[in-house]
Amino acid sequence: MSERAAIAEIIPAAAPFEIEPIEPTIGAEIRGLDLAQPMAGETFRALEAALVAHKVIYLRGQNLSTAQHVAFGRMFGELEVHPFRPEGAFPEIMVLDNHKDNLVLSTDVWHSDTTFRECPTKYSILRCLKIPRVGGDTLWADMCAAYDGLSDALKRHIDGLFAVHDFKNFRVLFGNGAAYLAYGILSGHFRRKLLPLAPRAALRDALDALCLRLKHDDLSIYNAAQRAAYLGAMVLIVLLVLSGLVLWKPVQLQGLGLLMGDYEGARYLHFFCMAGIVLFVVAHVLMVALVPRTFPPMITGKLRRSL
Repeated sequence: MSERAAIAEIIPAAAPFEIEPIEPTIGAEIRGLDLAQPMAGETFRALEAALVAHKVIYLRGQNLSTAQHVAFGRMFGELEVHPFRPEGAFPEIMVLDNHKDNLVLSTDVWHSDTTFRECPTKYSILRCLKIPRVGGDTLWADMCAAYDGLSDALKRHIDGLFAVHDFKNFRVLFGNGAAYLAYGILSGHFRRKLLPLAPRAALRDALDALCLRLKHDDLSIYNAAQRAAYLGAMVLIVLLVLSGLVLWKPVQLQGLGLLMGDYEGARYLHFFCMAGIVLFVVAHVLMVALVPRTFPPMITGKLRRSL
């Protein structure tokens, strides 16, 4: 007997709804159940057993309000608030609204929700309000069946392996950046290299650089345009990290998010900061192309003076 069949046996035979399997190992349609109406405990237990047995269940033709959606979800246990998209009076609800002006990004690939959390999501309840005439399908994969279909040799190879879903690389990058900023400020390195900065001089040097008139006689001394660029890049990096933290932990960092115009404002700020960093990198590449002898100091950190 398969695991699915074994679990299905615990569903009461007198359950007040019909179950129509869709695929051999995953998916079933539930008929004869109105989620907008109060549900008896026995009925709910039968419904959850059907969900466990079939992994994905569909209840078509439901007419639920957002409050009823949340109330139904609470029958399964304490609801989580998604760390990236809390919205409105019901933060437990995450609205996915994709159209030509708001394209699907990272979710349009195979994925599992919030696997980076200490307690990952157990269930998700999707309520579709509007679908396109063509496409727009939400697909589900049975990972148990995928594992069962592996060869014995491959199963032995992966058995005992585990993966850590973490933001470790981000934390290391943040720590290095924070240490560099602290060193630059406390040691006076930034003050000596980047100050004073006159806006008119920065504009003049930028125009000279665009016209190929800017001199690079002493690479140990930054011109005004370089000072403005480096100071701007540091500000962009700080804002990039702060807005990224708001996008990562919007509930815990609500105060910081409000300073950025709430979640949507943090998204725009994060995007423009990334664009600014890309522009900064492009400017460096162009400078190397125009003045090749600036490349070795960028890589080695060793300054060379013209005699």
